Amino acid sequence: MEFPEEIRRAACFRCLDDLGALQFSMAFQPIVDFEARSVYAYEALVRGAGNEPAQEVLSRVDHQNRYAFDQACRATAIRLASQLGVRTRLSINFLPNAVYQPKSLSGGFMFEMMTVGGTQNAVLASVLGDHEVIWENCSLDTDVVDMLRFLNHLGADIQGIGSH
Repeated sequence: MEFPEEIRRAACFRCLDDLGALQFSMAFQPIVDFEARSVYAYEALVRGAGNEPAQEVLSRVDHQNRYAFDQACRATAIRLASQLGVRTRLSINFLPNAVYQPKSLSGGFMFEMMTVGGTQNAVLASVLGDHEVIWENCSLDTDVVDMLRFLNHLGADIQGIGSH
């Protein structure tokens, strides 16, 4: 599968090569706030390149390409949501065990699009590590801020809560 340069920059090059011929796209399912009668968020759902169901794509994911697939899904979801003009929350799921070595996670990371789920998942992965991690352009949603305060209460050392 050939990826645009912005996705190759957002993901690990070695990982993308592991995908081989696995072709996929995304659909965006609205998550509705019925009281406000508005779309609260969109959930990114994997689909085949020809709109095949998720199970058809996921059946071709194995232990060798799982990490690459997870990376490419997140980058693709953000890129497509941005191209479609999504300007609300974006829920992006991580596959279980998709992060190889969370203890080695370190450095600085910037989100292309602020997402509640993306920020929460990234923070949860980084608190498992032994190194300093700096996240930029994270979601400041109250759910994120509450989670960060709770993690600090449990012993994490998260600084700058509520600021970019």
